[in-house]
Amino acid sequence: MHHALLGVRRKLFSAPHIDVAESLDALGTVHYETGDMPGAQRDFEEALQILRQAAPEGHPLTLSVMNDLSAVLLECGRFQESETLTRSLLAARRRFIGGETLPVAITRGNLGAVLAHLGKHAEAEQSFRSAYALFVMLLGPEHWQVANAARNLARIRLLRGDNTGAARWFRNAIQVQRRVTDSGEGDWFMRGQAAVATARTGRTAEAMKELRLVLDRLVASGVHASRTAEARIALGFLLLDAGKNGEAAALFRQSLDSRRADTPADHPSIAEAECALGAALATQGNPEGRLLVERSWPRYRAWGLADPVYRARIQRSLSSR
Repeated sequence: MHHALLGVRRKLFSAPHIDVAESLDALGTVHYETGDMPGAQRDFEEALQILRQAAPEGHPLTLSVMNDLSAVLLECGRFQESETLTRSLLAARRRFIGGETLPVAITRGNLGAVLAHLGKHAEAEQSFRSAYALFVMLLGPEHWQVANAARNLARIRLLRGDNTGAARWFRNAIQVQRRVTDSGEGDWFMRGQAAVATARTGRTAEAMKELRLVLDRLVASGVHASRTAEARIALGFLLLDAGKNGEAAALFRQSLDSRRADTPADHPSIAEAECALGAALATQGNPEGRLLVERSWPRYRAWGLADPVYRARIQRSLSSR
C-alpha cells in the first residue's frame, strides 16, 4: 500500500512535495519496524531532503523525519552522524516547540543514548538528567517515560563505575514501571539490566538467578533472540567468572548468532559478542578464542557502551594461557 501510494504521488508531483515526503516517511517506518535498516535509512534521507526544499522551516513532519533518521543511524552504528542530526533536532524543537516540552525531553534522552555510544559518558549523563527532570515536571513522577529515564541514568552510572548509584536508579525505575504498567517485556528487560548492577554490588548468586529467570520469561513470551542478547551476555560473564565456561560459551554464541542476523556487520555490539565468545573459548584452551578476540577487540574497545568489567574479563582471558 505504501509503495503504491508513493508511486502515485511521485507521478502527481514533478517538483519536491510534502506529500511525497509523507509517503517516504510512512514507508521508512515500515522498513524500520521490519528490521530493514538500509531501506529505512534510504527512505528517511530522501524524505528529509525533500522536506528541506518543500516545507517551511520547523515543519512538524521535518522534525519527525529527523527524529526517525537519527534513530536509524544509531541502529546502524553511525553514531557521529546520529549525534549531529540529534543535536540539530534538539535545537529545532527548542526553537519551534519550546524548551520545556515533551518532544525536547524525548530528544534529550535520545541524545544521551547517542553520546553514551560515543563514550561521552559525562555529557550523556547530563543529557539524561535533563530529560529525567523534564519528564517529572511535565508528566509527574509516576509515568513510564520517567521509569525509562531513570533506567537510562542507571545504565550510565554503571558505565561510569558507580555500581551503588546504578542499583539505586534501577530500583527507582523498576518501582515506577511496576506502578504504571502491567508486568510485561519492558519490566523483564529492566530487571535483566538491573541484575548487572546487583552483581557489581557483590550479590552475584542473586544476579545469576535473576538473569536466568529474565531469560526464561522473555524466551517463553516469544521475544526475538536478538532482544535477549544483552541478558545472555550478562549471564555469560557471570558464568565465566564462576568457571562454567561451556555454558557461558553457549550463551555468547547464541548472542553472536542473533546479532549477526539482525545487526549491520560492522556494529560494535557484534564485536562485543565475538569478544565474549572468544574469551570463553580462550579460557577453555581453544586457540580460536584468542584469534576471535584479537580480531574484534579494537572495535569493541572503542565502543562507548563497552562495559569496563567485560573488557577487563576479556583481557584476562588473553593472558590466562
